[in-house]
Amino acid sequence: SEYTKKIKQYYANLEVPFNSDFETVKKAYRKLMKKYHPDFYGNDKEKQKTANDVCKKLSEAYEGLKKYLNAK
Repeated sequence: SEYTKKIKQYYANLEVPFNSDFETVKKAYRKLMKKYHPDFYGNDKEKQKTANDVCKKLSEAYEGLKKYLNAK
């Protein structure tokens, strides 16, 4: 289904295996946010914009998986 595809994409965005538990999702999210946080690219507007977009995707994936896993 479309929903399952979205969930799989969320897992992929966070670079964790499909159906990983919430603890794994949370650790991956934190690690990736640290790596890509826009504040690290303050001197380079283009990289900062890209980092912003990446972090938005990561946050969306994290929130989506949080809801998905809490509903299980």
